[in-house]
Amino acid sequence: MKDSTVAEEQSFLQNIKIDISRSFKLAPYERLTFHRILGILKSDVGMNILTRELERGPETRSSAISALSGFEKPEALAALAAFIDQDITDAERIMIFETLKKRGGTEHVRGIIEFINGAGEHQNSTECIAAAFDALRAAGGDSEDVMGFLTSNINSERADPQIRCLSIEALSSFKSITEFESILKKGDDDQCHAAYRAIYTLAADLADRAVRSKSEDDRLFTYSPDSEDRIVLEIRVLLGKMTHNFDGYSNRTKNAFICAMMACNHREHLIYTMKALTSGDVDLVGMVLYSLHVNVTRLRDPDKLFRSLIAFSTELNRFNEMIVDIFLKYFRSPIDNRPFNLLKDKLYSYIVVTLETYFETYRKEFMITDVIEKGLPESFQRIRVFMLNNCSPDVKKDILSFLTGEDSAMVKHLMMSMGRTITHLDGTDIDDFTLLIEVLLDKDKKSRENSAARLEDLNFEKLYLRNRLCRLCNIIGALHIEEAASILVNIYNYLKKYPDREILDATVLALSTLNYSYMLGEIEVMITTGDAEEQKSALRLLSLFTEQRSLNMTLELLKNRVGEDSMIVESAVTMLLDRDISGNITAVQIFKGIIVNNMNPAIRGMAVLGIGQCGFDADIDFLNDLFYKMSGDDQKDAIVRAIATIAAHSPSYNKRQLIRYLQEYLKDPGIRVRIYSCLLLARLGNKDALRVIRDMLVIKNKSIQRDILTLLGDLRSIEFSFFLLSLLKEEYGISKDIIPVMVKLPVEDMKEIDGFVVNIFRKYEAPVVEGIQSVPDEKKAMSIEGLREEKVTILNIIISEKSLRTGDQSIPDLINLNLRIKSLLSEPIRQHGGTVTKMSNENVVAFFADARSAASSAIAVVKLMRDFNIGKVESRRIDLYPQLLTETVKIVNEEILEFPFRLVNDFGSYPVRNRIIIDGETMEILSEFFSIRVIPEPVRTMSGCALRCYELLDPVNFIRLSEDIIKSLREEEERRERKKLEIDAELKKLKRERGGSSSVEIMRGLDDIGQMLHGQLDEIDRYVQKRSTDRELIKNVRKLLTNVHNLYRVEISRLIVD
Repeated sequence: MKDSTVAEEQSFLQNIKIDISRSFKLAPYERLTFHRILGILKSDVGMNILTRELERGPETRSSAISALSGFEKPEALAALAAFIDQDITDAERIMIFETLKKRGGTEHVRGIIEFINGAGEHQNSTECIAAAFDALRAAGGDSEDVMGFLTSNINSERADPQIRCLSIEALSSFKSITEFESILKKGDDDQCHAAYRAIYTLAADLADRAVRSKSEDDRLFTYSPDSEDRIVLEIRVLLGKMTHNFDGYSNRTKNAFICAMMACNHREHLIYTMKALTSGDVDLVGMVLYSLHVNVTRLRDPDKLFRSLIAFSTELNRFNEMIVDIFLKYFRSPIDNRPFNLLKDKLYSYIVVTLETYFETYRKEFMITDVIEKGLPESFQRIRVFMLNNCSPDVKKDILSFLTGEDSAMVKHLMMSMGRTITHLDGTDIDDFTLLIEVLLDKDKKSRENSAARLEDLNFEKLYLRNRLCRLCNIIGALHIEEAASILVNIYNYLKKYPDREILDATVLALSTLNYSYMLGEIEVMITTGDAEEQKSALRLLSLFTEQRSLNMTLELLKNRVGEDSMIVESAVTMLLDRDISGNITAVQIFKGIIVNNMNPAIRGMAVLGIGQCGFDADIDFLNDLFYKMSGDDQKDAIVRAIATIAAHSPSYNKRQLIRYLQEYLKDPGIRVRIYSCLLLARLGNKDALRVIRDMLVIKNKSIQRDILTLLGDLRSIEFSFFLLSLLKEEYGISKDIIPVMVKLPVEDMKEIDGFVVNIFRKYEAPVVEGIQSVPDEKKAMSIEGLREEKVTILNIIISEKSLRTGDQSIPDLINLNLRIKSLLSEPIRQHGGTVTKMSNENVVAFFADARSAASSAIAVVKLMRDFNIGKVESRRIDLYPQLLTETVKIVNEEILEFPFRLVNDFGSYPVRNRIIIDGETMEILSEFFSIRVIPEPVRTMSGCALRCYELLDPVNFIRLSEDIIKSLREEEERRERKKLEIDAELKKLKRERGGSSSVEIMRGLDDIGQMLHGQLDEIDRYVQKRSTDRELIKNVRKLLTNVHNLYRVEISRLIVD
């Protein structure tokens, strides 16, 4: 029987090989995909084929260069280097230079220098020239030829300014500090910037090399100044000489100077860091925070820096987030020595003490005085909150100046001025912003003066101190500083009586993240006695706890609500799915109760999944019976997933019975039911499942194909891999999805596939293969049916390895990951008109016809991911690194034929977790519609990327919203004027006509009059509030007006009854 099975498998594999041999003709699309396969194993014969392919047309050559750049063999490097001076594109040259940067040597220096000398004549791009200099710096080492070439460019008056600056940066491979000093003394800002970048690169390289060379014994003791590298000392002396020039530098040069000081641990680095951070220049502050994030682990003693960051004041939430990330990067770094542990203990204690001090200051100076603010009209309380959260002291000053001025018609100029500070408003802010504009449009001089008086004492120190408190709470929660728990409880208890929403939320989140038992008791009270909104909030906090008591609370909540169709039940069930509930009998009973009693399909589907997580072998039969009772593909999908989960966790289930169940499910019309059943059957070793999968993959539905490839990516079957090889045709257009699956194959299987591809090349191009170096006679551009060239914006989303939790994942884990990727990433892309060209569990790539749609899609993806991560313990959060770039690419069957070289895949050192990076061209398109912040050059250089990079923030909507609100308010005022004229005309008409009316008409008229009277009385109330600051007067007038309206209603009711 076993021999028969083996023979059947071999026959199946042999048939696939024969089919591929017959159907593949080395068509252009097939040739390009084979390049990528040959680049996986990197065999000698594969290298020879790719080297030969370099002589073909542009598309083939570009693909071959991309594949060869991954080879570490000298022959491959020599073949690539020979093409530097050939007629190739800048993108191809950059790939070659990047390869030489990693593996090049002095033998390649002459070719790089010759290219740079001719770059101006050939009009090569800035990126290409910069890549050449990077390769020269790495390959040149201490070469005298390179040094002479660089100094010649620097000292030549005829040299292009760009070449001169790049030459200065390339000096970082040499340890001649005197060259930098002479450049810095010239005072040219561009050259100074290049010099500081070079010094930074040199100092950072020396520092990193010193850390790597230290022994374990060295790391146990404090660093000794006597053992410092002489070059580092010279750098410090040079930077000390240049400090007097700091104020005259541009922002980017200031940042490069600070980076150089940090890299060499200059004793004055903190002075200039804080000078930049407190400058009030938002762009400079952003640059320095980016640089701090990258360099903080290089600082020998960052104690004072961290204390300064704790006290740093800013209005921008993004800067607060970056400061928290700086703390996390340093204290989560793999450092374990005595100085680090001493600093950690000391700083944690300082954070606890500072938290208590800050809150006491905030309580005395702002919370007690807020009682006075409560006496203001509600509209002004809301305006003050809006200004505090969204404006700055300078904006407040402009508003007060405008209110005390004479001309209220100049409001548009004020909005333009405010728009330079406030670029984006959320939907929750629009009503409060409308109230502010109403005050600004008021034409009554006295009212304007009163409004200014009510806003004049608005103190932004309250915002700064509140932000510092919230920032400390976030740091405490993220670093699990348990010593702060008692202080947080005291703050929480005070804020329960005297709420301050932002600090209260941050405190509760920190206590929940710490899993503090007192907070768990508070959450239990909220769940049992709170309203629906409080219960929902409590459940979100409860999901951050991992102890058994929190699980019992969730189960108790659901026990009496199994039939309830509500968000509370749905949230609780979702939370249970994230917990370890295996073998929990209570959970099984509750889930079965929900399935029987609850009519909400979504909740029932999640309950089915819950049975999978906590069920037993016998529950497989229960789920199978349920399969035929439930309707709806989603619920049946859930049943198959639940069965797979039980099978993954139980070693004693009836395998033969399970296979029969799954084979029956293959008859179900639901495509996902069949996919999941096939997946489980394949894992159980059933060969028939592979044939069913093959039939589904042949269907040209990319969504289904990607689901199968994502879920079966770890199958590691040679038969399945050869079948995937047969799909590498342009009619399917999924090669970008297939290649990542093949990369995971064992080496032995990959050798067989590599040899098979080599034989296809032999068959069509070189029957006598050992001489596979013959030059082809075809150099023209390839012809692929349906190929089009288009300028698109590409969205490239990298999913962090930590989030993937890769390894021997079970089928349910793979399915859950696939579904999360589809819901959180694919759906926003589709909604904004994007086309997915690659999807795997690690990477999603899509392209858009216009950059604005791509940006909106990326923002939507990040927002969805943040919402998903809220209420998740850290180990279950998903971190993304999205990138946008605009490029002209070749597309066939909705697949990008070759990804641009600028599609960066290493964001590890970028401070942009769950943030969006864009390139220079995309920035120029989007700058009018979105807020964008530059990522400084030293940050990118040390990350191995020499491109212009920016961070995409929020859409710019302030000016548009302000114009819409002003227009709406003015139209409302015109309507009131027209209404007044109509009333006057109606009164005159009534005097002339004395006709009778029916009782119904009279009642309707009285009702209309009552509504108009109510509106007019509100107008009087608002008018008094504007004209007077006498709170007693305002309160009494409001009471009198309310009495008038109530009296009118009583009299009208009496009249109707009579």
